[in-house]
Amino acid sequence: MYRFLAILLVSLTLLSNGAEAAEFCQADLNWTEPTLNDDGSLLTDLTSYEIWNGCDQTGIYDTVKVVLAPATSDTVLGLPCVGTCYFAAKATNLIGVSSVFSNEAEKAMGPELVPPDSDSIEVSWQESPPAQGLVISNTQPASYQLGVLAEGELIYIDRSFVFIDVPGGLAGLDYLRTANDDKANPAGVSFDVNRPVTVFVAHDVRISPVPVWLSSWTNTGTTASSDDTSFNIYSKDFPAGSVVLGENQGKGKSMYSVMVN
Repeated sequence: MYRFLAILLVSLTLLSNGAEAAEFCQADLNWTEPTLNDDGSLLTDLTSYEIWNGCDQTGIYDTVKVVLAPATSDTVLGLPCVGTCYFAAKATNLIGVSSVFSNEAEKAMGPELVPPDSDSIEVSWQESPPAQGLVISNTQPASYQLGVLAEGELIYIDRSFVFIDVPGGLAGLDYLRTANDDKANPAGVSFDVNRPVTVFVAHDVRISPVPVWLSSWTNTGTTASSDDTSFNIYSKDFPAGSVVLGENQGKGKSMYSVMVN
């Protein structure tokens, strides 16, 4: 999503845990704020960073911390003072879309470490790699149609309602044109994707409470609207493979729409 022109600085500090020999370390992270989206447009809706780290031999990130923008530094506490720790970051925008990971910073831990800023390493953020073309297949119900989200586009295959207002971060995404008659269908919606994606669901604001399956999604705080109603936008990340969504639970209201990034 973002083109990163930043440097991630990592400095490590040894802290004592009291009179006993037990000790722990901290990592001071610094970065510069990304300014561009992948398409070269200005980044204007940056909201937060995810700071990931891991300190075992596998190099797997097992801890994540969210840091709100416009912060450009953070301290990771409670790290071991032996072995090697690894650090990377992602940036997230207003509707919950995240960048690729930054390049990885790694640091050997140990009691010989000196105070902050005297033993730093620099790691450049990587640019987003060329994206593998998104393929959406095996859609169920099979009658649903794929489109490109924009104002004026039909929402359903069985109604004439159109989108009249679409959040800027969603315009241009692939979307499923569902059937409004499925608003009370307990079968839900499913489809396959060939790469990791963020899925957005536009759910009728008149339906309360939301379905149980949707309550675990992130409410982006944005809405889309049609010439019939408005929709709250929810998001969730999925790996490549099958995406399964639950029922709308909105008899008498409107069926949800699905967008894929």
